Amino acid sequence: MLLRELFTHLGSPATRQEILQSVWGSSAHIDPNIVEQYVSTLRKKLSARGSNVSIVTVRGVGYLATVDE
Repeated sequence: MLLRELFTHLGSPATRQEILQSVWGSSAHIDPNIVEQYVSTLRKKLSARGSNVSIVTVRGVGYLATVDE
């Protein structure tokens, strides 16, 4: 779900708030650091599979999915 959310914003970064809302449904009772934890895990999984998809941190904004060619 996280990767899908990042790809819906392809070309522009998804904010942490948008990710929390889309993936977890609410940010009211969820630690915002969960986004960073899941992004880290997803990056490791993509790297281990040799994927050409990268997740870039846009400081102060959120995350951006890119496809390397």
